[in-house]
Amino acid sequence: MKLDLRLHFRCYRLALYNFLLSLCIAAASLLVLICGLFRSKSRIPSSIVFSLTSEQVFGNKKIEDLLTSLKEKRFQNHFKVGNLLIEVHSIRSLLVRDNFLTIDAPVFLLSKCVKISHYPAFLMEVFRSVFVFRDQGFLNLKEMKRLVFDLALYNVLDQRLYPEIDLVTTNSSLNKLPFAFESPLKGRRVMVWYSSNSKPLIYREEQQSLGWDIGAVKKGIDSHLVWTKYDVAFLESLGIFSAHAIGPILFQPEVVAERSAHNYVITYFNVTPFAPSNDWIIGNQENFYSERNALGDLEGIEKLYACLLDTFGSKIRVRIKPKRSYSSKHSEKYIAKLVEHSRGQRIELLSHNANLYEVVSQSDLVVATPWTSPAVLAKEMSLHSVYFAIRGADWDLPSEYEGIRVFKSSDELMEYVVMDIQKKLVE
Repeated sequence: MKLDLRLHFRCYRLALYNFLLSLCIAAASLLVLICGLFRSKSRIPSSIVFSLTSEQVFGNKKIEDLLTSLKEKRFQNHFKVGNLLIEVHSIRSLLVRDNFLTIDAPVFLLSKCVKISHYPAFLMEVFRSVFVFRDQGFLNLKEMKRLVFDLALYNVLDQRLYPEIDLVTTNSSLNKLPFAFESPLKGRRVMVWYSSNSKPLIYREEQQSLGWDIGAVKKGIDSHLVWTKYDVAFLESLGIFSAHAIGPILFQPEVVAERSAHNYVITYFNVTPFAPSNDWIIGNQENFYSERNALGDLEGIEKLYACLLDTFGSKIRVRIKPKRSYSSKHSEKYIAKLVEHSRGQRIELLSHNANLYEVVSQSDLVVATPWTSPAVLAKEMSLHSVYFAIRGADWDLPSEYEGIRVFKSSDELMEYVVMDIQKKLVE
Protein backbone atom coordinates (compact mmCIF):
# COMPACT_ATOMS: atom_id res chain seq x y z
CA MET A 1 0.00 0.00 0.00
CA LYS A 2 2.80 2.39 0.98
CA LEU A 3 4.59 1.55 -2.26
CA ASP A 4 1.46 2.33 -4.30
CA LEU A 5 1.04 5.66 -2.52
CA ARG A 6 4.69 6.51 -3.04
CA LEU A 7 4.45 5.67 -6.74
CA HIS A 8 1.23 7.65 -7.09
CA PHE A 9 2.80 10.66 -5.38
CA ARG A 10 5.88 10.43 -7.56
CA CYS A 11 3.74 10.37 -10.73
CA TYR A 12 1.78 13.35 -9.43
CA ARG A 13 4.97 15.33 -8.78
CA LEU A 14 6.30 14.46 -12.24
CA ALA A 15 3.09 15.54 -13.95
CA LEU A 16 3.05 18.78 -11.93
CA TYR A 17 6.69 19.44 -12.79
CA ASN A 18 6.08 18.93 -16.51
CA PHE A 19 2.92 21.05 -16.37
CA LEU A 20 4.68 23.96 -14.67
CA LEU A 21 7.65 23.68 -17.02
CA SER A 22 5.38 23.71 -20.06
CA LEU A 23 3.55 26.73 -18.66
CA CYS A 24 6.91 28.51 -18.47
CA ILE A 25 7.44 27.66 -22.13
CA ALA A 26 3.96 28.99 -22.90
CA ALA A 27 4.76 32.24 -21.08
CA ALA A 28 8.00 32.55 -23.05
CA SER A 29 6.00 31.96 -26.23
CA LEU A 30 3.76 34.91 -25.37
CA LEU A 31 6.84 37.05 -24.86
CA VAL A 32 8.19 36.09 -28.28
CA LEU A 33 4.81 36.92 -29.83
CA ILE A 34 4.81 40.35 -28.18
CA CYS A 35 8.30 41.00 -29.56
CA GLY A 36 7.10 39.82 -32.96
CA LEU A 37 4.38 42.46 -32.96
CA PHE A 38 7.02 45.17 -33.13
CA ARG A 39 9.56 43.50 -35.42
CA SER A 40 9.74 43.97 -39.17
CA LYS A 41 8.91 40.78 -41.01
CA SER A 42 11.29 38.81 -43.24
CA ARG A 43 10.82 36.25 -45.98
CA ILE A 44 10.64 32.63 -44.87
CA PRO A 45 14.12 31.18 -45.48
CA SER A 46 14.63 28.82 -48.38
CA SER A 47 16.98 26.68 -46.26
CA ILE A 48 17.97 26.49 -42.59
CA VAL A 49 21.51 25.39 -41.70
CA PHE A 50 21.91 23.74 -38.29
CA SER A 51 24.79 22.32 -36.23
CA LEU A 52 27.57 24.71 -37.22
CA THR A 53 29.90 25.52 -34.34
CA SER A 54 30.71 29.01 -33.14
CA GLU A 55 34.25 28.51 -34.43
CA GLN A 56 33.03 27.56 -37.90
CA VAL A 57 30.83 30.66 -38.07
CA PHE A 58 32.89 33.30 -36.26
CA GLY A 59 36.37 31.82 -36.86
CA ASN A 60 36.37 33.22 -40.39
CA LYS A 61 37.68 36.73 -40.92
CA LYS A 62 34.22 37.66 -42.16
CA ILE A 63 30.89 35.94 -41.52
CA GLU A 64 30.07 36.72 -45.15
CA ASP A 65 32.84 34.27 -46.15
CA LEU A 66 30.81 31.46 -44.59
CA LEU A 67 27.70 32.57 -46.44
CA THR A 68 29.60 32.77 -49.72
CA SER A 69 30.97 29.27 -49.16
CA LEU A 70 27.51 27.82 -48.52
CA LYS A 71 26.20 29.48 -51.70
CA GLU A 72 28.80 27.91 -53.96
CA LYS A 73 27.38 26.43 -57.16
CA ARG A 74 28.18 22.84 -56.10
CA PHE A 75 25.62 23.09 -53.26
CA GLN A 76 22.82 24.51 -55.37
CA ASN A 77 21.60 21.17 -56.75
CA HIS A 78 21.14 19.82 -53.22
CA PHE A 79 19.50 22.66 -51.26
CA LYS A 80 18.19 26.13 -52.03
CA VAL A 81 20.87 28.74 -51.32
CA GLY A 82 18.98 31.93 -52.22
CA ASN A 83 17.75 32.85 -48.73
CA LEU A 84 19.73 30.96 -46.09
CA LEU A 85 19.19 31.07 -42.35
CA ILE A 86 22.10 29.85 -40.20
CA GLU A 87 21.49 28.76 -36.61
CA VAL A 88 24.50 28.83 -34.29
CA HIS A 89 24.18 28.38 -30.53
CA SER A 90 26.42 31.24 -29.45
CA ILE A 91 25.77 34.48 -27.60
CA ARG A 92 27.72 36.20 -30.35
CA SER A 93 24.77 35.51 -32.64
CA LEU A 94 22.76 38.06 -30.64
CA LEU A 95 25.33 40.76 -31.34
CA VAL A 96 25.24 40.31 -35.12
CA ARG A 97 22.33 42.09 -36.74
CA ASP A 98 21.95 39.97 -39.83
CA ASN A 99 18.83 38.29 -41.16
CA PHE A 100 20.82 35.17 -42.10
CA LEU A 101 22.12 34.42 -38.58
CA THR A 102 20.21 33.43 -35.44
CA ILE A 103 20.81 31.73 -32.11
CA ASP A 104 17.48 29.86 -32.37
CA ALA A 105 15.74 29.14 -35.67
CA PRO A 106 12.18 28.55 -34.32
CA VAL A 107 12.24 31.83 -32.35
CA PHE A 108 13.49 33.65 -35.45
CA LEU A 109 10.79 32.09 -37.65
CA LEU A 110 8.01 32.98 -35.22
CA SER A 111 9.05 36.56 -34.53
CA LYS A 112 10.33 37.46 -38.02
CA CYS A 113 8.46 35.27 -40.54
CA VAL A 114 5.07 34.16 -39.19
CA LYS A 115 2.34 36.70 -39.86
CA ILE A 116 0.53 38.23 -36.88
CA SER A 117 -2.75 36.80 -38.21
CA HIS A 118 -1.35 33.30 -37.47
CA TYR A 119 -0.38 34.05 -33.87
CA PRO A 120 -3.69 32.74 -32.40
CA ALA A 121 -3.20 29.40 -34.19
CA PHE A 122 0.31 29.19 -32.75
CA LEU A 123 -1.00 29.85 -29.21
CA MET A 124 -3.64 27.16 -29.63
CA GLU A 125 -0.89 24.68 -30.62
CA VAL A 126 1.19 25.68 -27.61
CA PHE A 127 -1.59 25.23 -25.06
CA ARG A 128 -2.67 21.97 -26.66
CA SER A 129 0.90 20.74 -26.20
CA VAL A 130 0.93 21.88 -22.56
CA PHE A 131 -1.80 19.37 -21.74
CA VAL A 132 -0.46 16.63 -24.01
CA PHE A 133 3.05 16.57 -22.53
CA ARG A 134 2.23 17.13 -18.87
CA ASP A 135 1.84 13.36 -18.36
CA GLN A 136 5.06 12.41 -20.16
CA GLY A 137 8.14 11.08 -18.37
CA PHE A 138 10.72 13.50 -17.00
CA LEU A 139 11.52 16.23 -19.54
CA ASN A 140 14.19 18.88 -19.16
CA LEU A 141 13.81 22.47 -20.29
CA LYS A 142 15.39 21.88 -23.71
CA GLU A 143 13.15 18.89 -24.44
CA MET A 144 10.05 20.71 -23.30
CA LYS A 145 10.92 23.74 -25.41
CA ARG A 146 11.20 21.51 -28.48
CA LEU A 147 7.97 19.62 -27.82
CA VAL A 148 5.89 22.68 -26.93
CA PHE A 149 7.33 25.75 -28.64
CA ASP A 150 9.25 24.34 -31.62
CA LEU A 151 6.65 21.73 -32.59
CA ALA A 152 3.83 24.30 -32.39
CA LEU A 153 5.80 26.63 -34.66
CA TYR A 154 6.55 23.90 -37.22
CA ASN A 155 2.91 22.78 -37.23
CA VAL A 156 1.67 26.31 -37.89
CA LEU A 157 4.18 26.80 -40.70
CA ASP A 158 3.19 23.51 -42.30
CA GLN A 159 -0.58 23.91 -41.89
CA ARG A 160 -0.96 27.65 -42.55
CA LEU A 161 1.94 28.87 -44.71
CA TYR A 162 2.89 25.68 -46.60
CA PRO A 163 6.58 26.56 -47.12
CA GLU A 164 9.17 24.19 -48.57
CA ILE A 165 12.24 24.72 -46.41
CA ASP A 166 15.35 22.64 -47.01
CA LEU A 167 16.93 21.58 -43.72
CA VAL A 168 20.72 21.27 -43.69
CA THR A 169 22.89 19.86 -40.93
CA THR A 170 26.50 18.69 -40.58
CA ASN A 171 28.08 15.40 -39.58
CA SER A 172 28.52 16.77 -36.05
CA SER A 173 24.85 15.84 -35.54
CA LEU A 174 25.25 12.18 -36.49
CA ASN A 175 24.43 11.13 -32.92
CA LYS A 176 21.26 13.22 -32.80
CA LEU A 177 19.69 15.07 -35.72
CA PRO A 178 18.24 18.54 -35.07
CA PHE A 179 14.64 18.43 -33.87
CA ALA A 180 13.47 20.22 -37.04
CA PHE A 181 14.32 17.08 -39.01
CA GLU A 182 11.47 15.31 -37.17
CA SER A 183 9.00 18.10 -37.99
CA PRO A 184 6.28 17.99 -40.70
CA LEU A 185 8.04 20.74 -42.68
CA LYS A 186 8.26 20.00 -46.39
CA GLY A 187 11.64 20.22 -48.06
CA ARG A 188 14.86 18.24 -48.41
CA ARG A 189 16.94 16.94 -45.49
CA VAL A 190 20.65 17.28 -46.25
CA MET A 191 23.80 16.39 -44.30
CA VAL A 192 27.02 18.23 -45.20
CA TRP A 193 30.17 16.35 -44.15
CA TYR A 194 32.76 19.04 -43.35
CA SER A 195 35.40 16.39 -42.55
CA SER A 196 36.47 13.09 -44.03
CA ASN A 197 37.71 11.34 -40.87
CA SER A 198 34.50 9.72 -39.67
CA LYS A 199 35.67 6.28 -40.74
CA PRO A 200 36.52 3.79 -37.97
CA LEU A 201 40.01 2.41 -37.37
CA ILE A 202 40.98 -1.19 -36.56
CA TYR A 203 42.09 -1.89 -32.96
CA ARG A 204 43.29 -5.39 -31.99
CA GLU A 205 41.65 -6.79 -35.13
CA GLU A 206 38.31 -5.25 -34.19
CA GLN A 207 36.79 -2.30 -36.00
CA GLN A 208 35.92 0.63 -33.77
CA SER A 209 32.21 1.29 -33.43
CA LEU A 210 30.76 4.16 -35.43
CA GLY A 211 29.09 5.72 -32.41
CA TRP A 212 25.98 6.72 -34.35
CA ASP A 213 22.71 5.08 -35.41
CA ILE A 214 22.91 4.21 -39.12
CA GLY A 215 19.16 3.52 -39.28
CA ALA A 216 18.22 6.93 -37.85
CA VAL A 217 20.55 8.71 -40.26
CA LYS A 218 19.22 6.75 -43.26
CA LYS A 219 15.66 7.58 -42.24
CA GLY A 220 16.23 11.25 -41.42
CA ILE A 221 18.54 12.34 -44.27
CA ASP A 222 17.68 12.53 -47.98
CA SER A 223 21.18 13.24 -49.27
CA HIS A 224 24.76 13.39 -47.97
CA LEU A 225 27.35 15.78 -49.41
CA VAL A 226 30.86 14.40 -48.94
CA TRP A 227 34.41 15.08 -50.14
CA THR A 228 35.54 12.16 -52.30
CA LYS A 229 34.52 8.93 -54.03
CA TYR A 230 36.03 7.10 -51.04
CA ASP A 231 33.54 8.82 -48.73
CA VAL A 232 30.70 7.80 -51.04
CA ALA A 233 31.94 4.18 -50.99
CA PHE A 234 32.18 4.26 -47.18
CA LEU A 235 28.56 5.36 -46.78
CA GLU A 236 27.42 2.84 -49.39
CA SER A 237 29.14 0.09 -47.36
CA LEU A 238 26.78 1.09 -44.54
CA GLY A 239 23.74 0.89 -46.79
CA ILE A 240 23.49 4.65 -47.37
CA PHE A 241 23.13 5.20 -51.13
CA SER A 242 22.36 8.91 -51.24
CA ALA A 243 25.89 10.39 -51.03
CA HIS A 244 27.41 12.82 -53.53
CA ALA A 245 31.12 13.67 -53.79
CA ILE A 246 31.44 17.45 -54.27
CA GLY A 247 35.05 18.11 -53.19
CA PRO A 248 36.50 19.58 -49.95
CA ILE A 249 33.93 21.22 -47.65
CA LEU A 250 35.59 23.73 -45.32
CA PHE A 251 33.23 26.73 -45.03
CA GLN A 252 36.23 28.94 -45.84
CA PRO A 253 37.19 31.04 -48.86
CA GLU A 254 39.55 29.21 -51.21
CA VAL A 255 42.70 31.27 -50.66
CA VAL A 256 45.69 29.86 -52.54
CA ALA A 257 49.19 31.12 -51.65
CA GLU A 258 52.47 30.78 -53.55
CA ARG A 259 55.02 28.29 -52.21
CA SER A 260 58.57 29.37 -51.43
CA ALA A 261 61.12 28.43 -54.08
CA HIS A 262 64.02 28.45 -51.59
CA ASN A 263 62.59 26.59 -48.58
CA TYR A 264 60.97 23.23 -48.03
CA VAL A 265 57.87 23.68 -45.86
CA ILE A 266 56.37 20.79 -43.88
CA THR A 267 53.04 21.41 -42.17
CA TYR A 268 51.90 18.93 -39.53
CA PHE A 269 48.17 18.94 -38.84
CA ASN A 270 47.65 17.48 -35.38
CA VAL A 271 44.62 16.56 -33.29
CA THR A 272 44.96 18.00 -29.79
CA PRO A 273 44.23 15.15 -27.33
CA PHE A 274 41.94 15.41 -24.36
CA ALA A 275 43.37 15.11 -20.88
CA PRO A 276 43.27 11.49 -19.63
CA SER A 277 40.49 12.40 -17.17
CA ASN A 278 38.30 13.53 -20.10
CA ASP A 279 39.32 10.79 -22.50
CA TRP A 280 37.35 7.63 -23.26
CA ILE A 281 37.95 3.92 -23.37
CA ILE A 282 35.19 1.64 -24.68
CA GLY A 283 35.71 -1.96 -23.66
CA ASN A 284 39.31 -2.70 -24.56
CA GLN A 285 39.48 0.04 -27.21
CA GLU A 286 41.53 3.08 -26.33
CA ASN A 287 41.16 6.41 -28.10
CA PHE A 288 43.37 6.58 -31.20
CA TYR A 289 43.90 10.30 -30.46
CA SER A 290 44.84 9.76 -26.79
CA GLU A 291 47.38 11.90 -24.93
CA ARG A 292 49.96 9.11 -24.97
CA ASN A 293 49.59 8.53 -28.70
CA ALA A 294 49.58 12.24 -29.56
CA LEU A 295 52.74 12.87 -27.50
CA GLY A 296 54.49 10.05 -29.33
CA ASP A 297 53.56 11.54 -32.70
CA LEU A 298 54.70 15.00 -31.61
CA GLU A 299 58.08 13.65 -30.51
CA GLY A 300 58.32 11.93 -33.90
CA ILE A 301 57.82 15.26 -35.68
CA GLU A 302 60.40 16.93 -33.42
CA LYS A 303 62.90 14.14 -34.19
CA LEU A 304 62.23 14.53 -37.92
CA TYR A 305 62.83 18.29 -37.76
CA ALA A 306 66.06 17.93 -35.75
CA CYS A 307 67.51 15.49 -38.29
CA LEU A 308 66.46 17.61 -41.27
CA LEU A 309 67.95 20.71 -39.64
CA ASP A 310 71.31 18.98 -39.29
CA THR A 311 71.28 17.95 -42.94
CA PHE A 312 69.66 20.88 -44.75
CA GLY A 313 69.91 23.76 -42.27
CA SER A 314 67.61 26.78 -42.38
CA LYS A 315 66.09 25.75 -45.72
CA ILE A 316 63.70 23.52 -43.74
CA ARG A 317 60.59 24.94 -42.12
CA VAL A 318 58.29 22.81 -39.99
CA ARG A 319 54.91 24.16 -38.91
CA ILE A 320 52.17 22.72 -36.71
CA LYS A 321 48.51 23.58 -37.26
CA PRO A 322 46.14 22.62 -34.40
CA LYS A 323 42.71 21.41 -35.47
CA ARG A 324 40.74 23.51 -32.97
CA SER A 325 41.19 26.07 -30.22
CA TYR A 326 42.30 24.69 -26.86
CA SER A 327 39.85 24.18 -24.01
CA SER A 328 40.06 23.13 -20.36
CA LYS A 329 39.32 19.55 -21.45
CA HIS A 330 42.46 19.28 -23.57
CA SER A 331 45.74 17.79 -22.37
CA GLU A 332 47.83 20.44 -20.59
CA LYS A 333 50.86 18.17 -20.91
CA TYR A 334 50.51 17.99 -24.69
CA ILE A 335 49.93 21.74 -25.08
CA ALA A 336 52.95 22.52 -22.89
CA LYS A 337 55.11 20.20 -25.00
CA LEU A 338 53.82 21.84 -28.18
CA VAL A 339 54.66 25.32 -26.87
CA GLU A 340 58.10 24.09 -25.79
CA HIS A 341 58.87 22.81 -29.30
CA SER A 342 57.71 26.09 -30.86
CA ARG A 343 60.00 28.29 -28.72
CA GLY A 344 63.00 29.89 -30.34
CA GLN A 345 61.51 29.57 -33.85
CA ARG A 346 62.30 25.83 -33.85
CA ILE A 347 58.86 24.71 -34.97
CA GLU A 348 56.32 27.30 -36.03
CA LEU A 349 52.93 27.07 -34.30
CA LEU A 350 50.11 28.29 -36.53
CA SER A 351 46.75 29.66 -35.42
CA HIS A 352 43.98 27.08 -35.15
CA ASN A 353 41.68 29.26 -37.28
CA ALA A 354 44.18 29.95 -40.07
CA ASN A 355 42.66 29.45 -43.52
CA LEU A 356 43.16 25.78 -44.36
CA TYR A 357 43.42 26.33 -48.13
CA GLU A 358 46.14 28.94 -47.61
CA VAL A 359 48.12 26.85 -45.11
CA VAL A 360 48.03 23.75 -47.31
CA SER A 361 48.93 25.63 -50.50
CA GLN A 362 52.04 27.06 -48.79
CA SER A 363 53.25 23.55 -47.93
CA ASP A 364 55.60 21.29 -49.86
CA LEU A 365 54.39 18.40 -47.70
CA VAL A 366 51.31 18.00 -45.54
CA VAL A 367 51.66 15.51 -42.67
CA ALA A 368 48.37 14.67 -40.98
CA THR A 369 47.04 12.37 -38.29
CA PRO A 370 45.01 9.43 -39.74
CA TRP A 371 42.40 9.94 -41.20
CA THR A 372 42.04 13.69 -40.86
CA SER A 373 40.97 15.99 -43.68
CA PRO A 374 44.06 18.18 -44.40
CA ALA A 375 45.83 15.25 -46.10
CA VAL A 376 42.78 14.75 -48.32
CA LEU A 377 42.61 18.48 -49.06
CA ALA A 378 46.28 18.50 -50.13
CA LYS A 379 45.70 15.48 -52.36
CA GLU A 380 42.67 17.18 -53.95
CA MET A 381 44.89 20.25 -54.56
CA SER A 382 47.51 18.00 -56.25
CA LEU A 383 50.02 18.56 -53.42
CA HIS A 384 52.06 16.00 -51.48
CA SER A 385 50.49 14.61 -48.33
CA VAL A 386 51.00 11.67 -45.99
CA TYR A 387 49.46 10.26 -42.83
CA PHE A 388 51.75 9.83 -39.83
CA ALA A 389 51.10 7.96 -36.57
CA ILE A 390 53.48 6.04 -34.32
CA ARG A 391 51.34 3.19 -33.04
CA GLY A 392 52.04 -0.28 -31.69
CA ALA A 393 50.77 -3.54 -33.10
CA ASP A 394 47.38 -2.90 -31.48
CA TRP A 395 46.41 -0.58 -34.35
CA ASP A 396 46.09 -1.96 -37.86
CA LEU A 397 47.24 0.87 -40.13
CA PRO A 398 47.72 0.10 -43.84
CA SER A 399 50.74 1.37 -45.78
CA GLU A 400 48.38 3.38 -47.99
CA TYR A 401 44.90 4.72 -47.32
CA GLU A 402 42.64 6.11 -50.04
CA GLY A 403 45.63 6.93 -52.23
CA ILE A 404 47.70 8.56 -49.45
CA ARG A 405 50.87 7.02 -47.98
CA VAL A 406 50.81 6.05 -44.28
CA PHE A 407 53.99 6.16 -42.16
CA LYS A 408 54.23 4.50 -38.74
CA SER A 409 57.76 5.51 -37.72
CA SER A 410 59.96 8.61 -37.86
CA ASP A 411 62.60 6.71 -39.82
CA GLU A 412 60.13 5.76 -42.58
CA LEU A 413 58.89 9.35 -42.79
CA MET A 414 62.47 10.66 -42.76
CA GLU A 415 63.46 8.55 -45.76
CA TYR A 416 60.47 9.79 -47.75
CA VAL A 417 60.98 13.46 -46.81
CA VAL A 418 64.72 13.49 -47.57
CA MET A 419 64.09 12.18 -51.09
CA ASP A 420 61.38 14.81 -51.65
CA ILE A 421 63.62 17.63 -50.36
CA GLN A 422 66.43 16.55 -52.65
CA LYS A 423 64.10 16.70 -55.64
CA LYS A 424 63.25 20.31 -54.85
CA LEU A 425 66.37 21.85 -53.33
CA VAL A 426 69.32 19.78 -54.48
CA GLU A 427 68.67 18.62 -58.02
